[in-house]
Parts: sequence; C-alpha cells; structure tokens
Amino acid sequence: MTESPFKEMKWYLVRTKPGDEQRVERNLATGDLLCYSPRIKKTVHRVGGPTTVAEPLFPRYVFVRTVLGTSYQKINHTRGVVGIVNYGLGPVTVAEEIIDALKERERDGFIQQTGNRVTSRKGRRFPRFYRDGKTLTSVFERGASQTERVVLLLKNIL
Repeated sequence: MTESPFKEMKWYLVRTKPGDEQRVERNLATGDLLCYSPRIKKTVHRVGGPTTVAEPLFPRYVFVRTVLGTSYQKINHTRGVVGIVNYGLGPVTVAEEIIDALKERERDGFIQQTGNRVTSRKGRRFPRFYRDGKTLTSVFERGASQTERVVLLLKNIL
C-alpha cells in the first residue's frame, strides 16, 4: 500500500498570479515552507540600450516542498496563489530529480542558459526527462519562450 501524498514530504507545483512568484515565495517562506522558483537572466532592449533583467524560468509557477496535509490550506490561501496544480483527483507531485537537475544548473542564483549546448557543473549534459517525445532539456537548449518553458514543464510532470 502506498503512502498518502498528504502525509509525505514532496515537491508540488503552485500556480501564482502573474508576476507574483517572488511574493508567493516570501509569504510561504514565513510559514516555514521550502519554496523554489528558478530564475534566468535575460537581455531586453530598452530606450537606454540593452539591459539584463531577471525573470522566472517558469512564469506563474513556484515549486513548494511540504507535507501537503499540514499546509494545503495555507498554500491555497496565500496572497498571490491561484492554487496547487492538480491533475485528475489530486495534486501533482514533482519528481525530486527534476528539482535537483534545475538546481544543478544554477550559478549565482540563476539558471544558466548557454544556447544549444548545456553542461552541468560536472561537465555532463543536463538530464533528460522524457514525456511524449519532449524533454525538459529543451527548456535550456532552445532558448524557449516563457510559454514553451511552462508547457514543457507541465508535460514532464503531468
């Protein structure tokens, strides 16, 4: 018999209101929840010239590690949260391997994007998570748009 998802410490994906990823992270962190919202640096062209800005790798989504049974209501009632991502009858858990792989890509608080060739700190290629012929690696290799990155993430966890 498998353990109930409401009794185990697992990673979940929380959908936020637009632009509220950092607010949700701050608010949930005050409740002793572990949150993770990977960010990337992006160059944008403005009137004064090109500028580097930080943006979420997966806009409108934050990963939260918790025992869902004890924090379900807190998460859902946190300012800026739309809800926990569900599929079928319950909340979707995110594999620990996906979180570890994302964190491995981080340098100085930002996920590294290096065009079409991506290597980890250990010099190996980013792990592939296959789902319907797509891979999470594509998030980095293709320089995917915000929407494409979110779609690839959701395809990998649903």
